[in-house]
This record gives sequence, C-alpha cells and structure tokens, in this order.
Amino acid sequence: MTDREVWNHFVIQYAPRSGAFLQQWEVGSWGSGVERVGIYEDDVLTAVAIVEMRRFPLGLSYTLTQRGPVVKDGTDLQRVVETIGREFPVTFVRFEPESALSWAKRTIHVSPDATLILDLTKSEHELLADMHPKTRYNIRLADKKGVALRDLRSDERETARELFEETARRGAFRLHPWHHYERWLNTVSGARLVGAFYGGELLAVNLMIDFAGTRTYLHGASSNTRRDVMAPHALHWHEIQNAKAAGLTSYDFWGISDSLPEWKGITRFKRGFGGEELSHPGTFDAVQQPMRYWLYRLLRSIRRGI
Repeated sequence: MTDREVWNHFVIQYAPRSGAFLQQWEVGSWGSGVERVGIYEDDVLTAVAIVEMRRFPLGLSYTLTQRGPVVKDGTDLQRVVETIGREFPVTFVRFEPESALSWAKRTIHVSPDATLILDLTKSEHELLADMHPKTRYNIRLADKKGVALRDLRSDERETARELFEETARRGAFRLHPWHHYERWLNTVSGARLVGAFYGGELLAVNLMIDFAGTRTYLHGASSNTRRDVMAPHALHWHEIQNAKAAGLTSYDFWGISDSLPEWKGITRFKRGFGGEELSHPGTFDAVQQPMRYWLYRLLRSIRRGI
C-alpha cells in the first residue's frame, strides 16, 4: 500500500481511542524490519497494520503490531492476523486487539494496559475543577514562580537526553535507547519535545505526539533540582491548554498502573489531573510454530530479554 492519506484516514476512523498514533503511516517509515500491511476484501480496504519484525537465534522470530491491527467494523480479526502470519512466516504474530480473545495467548504487555484520557471539549474551568486540589495548587504555584514553557530546539536534545537518563536513574527503570526518541522526532510530523525552564535551566521535558485528534504524552523526564517550582505540572497544563487551542479533543497520559511498583509515583501524578481511566485487554500471541514458541517462552523465562 502506497497511499499515505488513505492509510491515515483509515486509522483515524477505526483505531482505538488510545494508541492510534502507533499505527500512523510515518511509523512504517522506520526502516529495516518495519513494514506497512494493508488487507483488502473485494478491493475494499478492511485492515491495516504497522508490522515490526523481530528475529532471534535458533530460528525464532515474531512480528509485533502495537494497538493493532486496525480493522474495519465487522472484519474478522482472526483472518486478518492469519493473513499477516502467511505474509511473515514467523514463530508467532504478536498484536494488541481491542477486546480479549480465546484463539490467541495473552502475553506480557507491550503497550500500557491502562491509561488516563482528558476530554478537551470541556472548558479550562471544567478541566481544572476535575483535578485534585493539590494538582491545581501546583499548577498555580509554577505560574507564580515564573516557569517558562516552550518547544525545545534541535540543539537542546542532548540536554533532554541527559534529563531522561537522570530520571531513569532516580526511578530505577530501564530507559529506551535514545535513538528510539530521535526516531519519533525525526520521522513523525506530530512529534515534539517540549520543556519547562526555570532560571534558564531545563527542569522537565515531555515527548508529545499529536494524531487523530489526540495529544499523547509518550515519555517524560524531570530534574532532581528545583522540584519546588513544580515544572512537570506546569508543562502538562501548558500542553493541555495548547492541545485544546489547536482543536484536539483528547489528551492521553499513555499509561497508568496499580500493579507495577515502579509506576506508583507517575500513576499518582497523572491521576491528579482527573480524566477517564481506560483499560486495554493487553498483548496477545497468535502461535504459528508451537514447538518454537515453547522454546521462545522457555528462553524468555530464563533471560527475560527476548
């Protein structure tokens, strides 16, 4: 399939409320191992998927489609997944459907299985009223302190990278390689780094993605210093206001969790902004080669790196 406009229009029309950005046309331009698949029935487009190929030793491989395949209403998802399996002869097809399934195996989640979404059709007064009182207070405090908010220049990306690494050390979690963030910024038109500054110092930075009427907070980082000026609160409120002014209708915080200890703080922070909590059934594997799939799971249980 070669028509960007047709692809993105289909995704906008049929993708789930959260995560449509993962299936936009530009993501299929990420190079070797990433492909776009369009599926037709009687010359009518019925499904699309950004497919990422992952290969490992011992002949093990799988395809990954996050928040997809995106299917037209009434389309048989199992047939779509089987079609992808025929196109890519892999050990299994990993994908993220909109509802739980009996014919595929649930596996570790790749995308968040729960998120928080703000309705930007509400007035700013209503959005503030929906927030926790402490969140409203911190937003006003940051404004009084004079926290400055703006998009980052390309020559400020190195400072942003350092802030992401500082945040990962503080939270004791594994960070994506920096090229993961650069890939979004360099290939997706709706991707931006936005920062909060105080006294000229970058204190907080967010990677934001605009697509399908939604602004998604994909990743964020904050400094260990001057936490008293509440830069992350100011940054999100700025992005909420900016998205609303741009005509977007939703603000997706992209991930909350009550079960992961390392997510406890960020989940509490996000819930302070109010909004609707939305659950996703998770990630599933459609197995094509049962013996190799058994071997894959055995190796994964040993190394947790596959």
